[in-house]
Amino acid sequence: MINYYFDNKNELRPFTHELEANDDTLSPDNALRIAPEFKTAIVHVNKTENGF
Repeated sequence: MINYYFDNKNELRPFTHELEANDDTLSPDNALRIAPEFKTAIVHVNKTENGF
């Protein structure tokens, strides 16, 4: 079993790492036992009049 850890301090909660877990324990608050979906995509951002 694997714990998939996330950064709870970041509002987007990015995946940080994974570690083996004991079968008879609960997952930590900042981890899931379900593998995250990793998507590769290009995000286009339109600039406004201010350039942001």
